[in-house]
Amino acid sequence: MAKKFLTVSTTLSADVAASGTFTVGYPTGTDEDSFAGYGHKANAIGNDMVSPTDFTLTFGSASITFTYGSGKTTMPAGTLVRIGLNLPANLRTEMTKKVVDHPGVSVLTLVRVDLGSPLIADVNGIAEAQNKNIGENLVLQARAGVAGFGLAGGAPFGRALTVDSGGADTAVLVITGTDYKGNTIVENITVNGNTVVPGVKAFFTVTQITVTVANLANSAFVGFGDVLGLPFYLPGIDDCPTVFEFEDNILKANVGTFVAGVDTAPTATTGDVRGTYLPLTSVPDGAQNFVLFIPSTDPEYQGAAQFAG
Repeated sequence: MAKKFLTVSTTLSADVAASGTFTVGYPTGTDEDSFAGYGHKANAIGNDMVSPTDFTLTFGSASITFTYGSGKTTMPAGTLVRIGLNLPANLRTEMTKKVVDHPGVSVLTLVRVDLGSPLIADVNGIAEAQNKNIGENLVLQARAGVAGFGLAGGAPFGRALTVDSGGADTAVLVITGTDYKGNTIVENITVNGNTVVPGVKAFFTVTQITVTVANLANSAFVGFGDVLGLPFYLPGIDDCPTVFEFEDNILKANVGTFVAGVDTAPTATTGDVRGTYLPLTSVPDGAQNFVLFIPSTDPEYQGAAQFAG
């Protein structure tokens, strides 16, 4: 069976408090290009940890820097720390490793992603215009709880939301729902008067929207836009530079806008843990089909755990 992790251990020579750092050496035969930039594991003082939620790793030319997460319990001097370094899928077999064992050569998996024929954007498709006080929940449209916001024309991996108002509202809406895997997801979006504010996380369903900070007094509403979710973690367009987009089986000369998945501990205001895509030539209209071909080093990785409140 192909290895997914290589383990390195160290005993701390000094206390490491929250946000503190220490360094470890590379396993024999590896260097800064041998490991993924995400999905690492660690164990210390009886706790299992994952990156980037609990810690991050920085791969230098000679060593690896471990940065402990904020708000964590201090690890005292003498603590044994075991770190599982994540091997990207394209380096998990000896055969593949031999193929890429030369500068400038790498192997990627080409993944076909069918984004379906998502419904046209709807500014009040999640919640019609309404006024609510702090602590109250908006009344949701029936489609908010339907996968991808529509049985026909639903976005298979979710889509980003939008908020707006008929006047000078400044409330923060705490939006709760699920991603396409069924994981709870929470996003805070601040209303900016009558200017449309786009969200950055891909929701598959919306189950609750709570008003915080200020009352809604000018008929605010919530909908969804043209930004679509992705099925796996996208580390950045530079890591998969050649992406192809087909619209109704026609190859487009250019592709739309990708936003990489977050590589820090997710919060209510950070981006999507997998990443998002905004089509370039056309926008969702409920009829046009969008298909991407994305080269990936690790299509199995789903990104960091969703922020759930």
